Amino acid sequence: MFIEFTEIQTGGIGAGSKRDIVLNLNKVISFREVSKNSDGTVFETRRGDIQVTTPYKEVIELLNLSRSVVADGGDNAYGPGPGN
Repeated sequence: MFIEFTEIQTGGIGAGSKRDIVLNLNKVISFREVSKNSDGTVFETRRGDIQVTTPYKEVIELLNLSRSVVADGGDNAYGPGPGN
């Protein structure tokens, strides 16, 4: 699945500039909130991190994820962990 985001470049000469990108979600390893003080989401890929302007909560809604799947409490996307 592909989704369009606005990327904030975080390194090099273009640091701070924005550009539109289309992200292949099959290549995403994980994603997290940029920080509590800032909106945005960071996607971790094999080639490095990609920071986008879309708030973390909105990304969760776009991907139709529930908090129980995202939360780390021994559960994973395939159901409860061993012993649960």
